[in-house]
Amino acid sequence: MLLAFSSGLFAQCGTGAPHCVVLAWSWAQGSGGVATSFNILRSTVTGGPYTQVGTTPVTLTSYTDNSGTGNVLTEGSTYFYVIAASGPGGSSPNSTEASAKIPFLPPVTPTNPVATAH
Repeated sequence: MLLAFSSGLFAQCGTGAPHCVVLAWSWAQGSGGVATSFNILRSTVTGGPYTQVGTTPVTLTSYTDNSGTGNVLTEGSTYFYVIAASGPGGSSPNSTEASAKIPFLPPVTPTNPVATAH
């Protein structure tokens, strides 16, 4: 096995960019080979199937997913994530699953509304 996840995977909605999910994890190198990157996988249903949405080097233990349609994730939708390590020896099993729900945002009030007469 390439790695072991020591604290699992955590997901939460982004605070600065509300249509994204911020993932964070901790891990330990396993004995089956050297991990060189993490593959980030997402699904819209628990348990998958998962689609890869990103990759990070092993020096990073966080990832921000804003890779939905138009680079935003859909309001009201729950997204499910797993990560897997990858290296010359292959890929690790998926991590435990984490999820986050994108909240509905209040409508934006126009800053300078202009009324016109007809």
